[in-house]
Formats: sequence, C-alpha cells, structure tokens
Amino acid sequence: MVLIPAGNFQMGSNDGNDDEKPVHTVYIDVFYMDKYEVTNKQYREFMQAIEHRALGYWNDSRFNSPNQPVDVLVAMMLPSIPSG
Repeated sequence: MVLIPAGNFQMGSNDGNDDEKPVHTVYIDVFYMDKYEVTNKQYREFMQAIEHRALGYWNDSRFNSPNQPVDVLVAMMLPSIPSG
C-alpha cells in the first residue's frame, strides 16, 4: 500500500451532469491505497483461503467478471462490512 497525503483537490465539473456541478474544493485526510489492483479472481481465492463468506453483490453479474478490479465491488459492499 502507499500513503496518500492529506490535501485539497478540485472535484466536479461545470460542464457535466447536475450531480457533478459545480467544481468545488474537497479536503481529504491522509489514507492508504493499494498499489496494485486486485481482481475478482484474486479476491475469490483469498475468500476461499480464509473461508470467508461472500459479501453482498458478489454474485451481481455487473461486477463479478474474473478480471475486473474488485474495488468496484468492495466499494459497493463497504456499508455492509462490519467494523472492528
């Protein structure tokens, strides 16, 4: 993983869809991000290795192609992942 420093960035678009307008400054705290993409195939192997149950949306055909990055799937599941 790599450390992403805290800071501001410009988010949105003045020419895009209504939910993208207007361009505005957003502050983010420091966070870590994976350096390499993880595919659904790799994530499935991990879940099987630790005998973890599949989480919500895992069987959704829009997101479960074996070579598709798992980040789309995990981002949708985050509210369902217990903390702690």
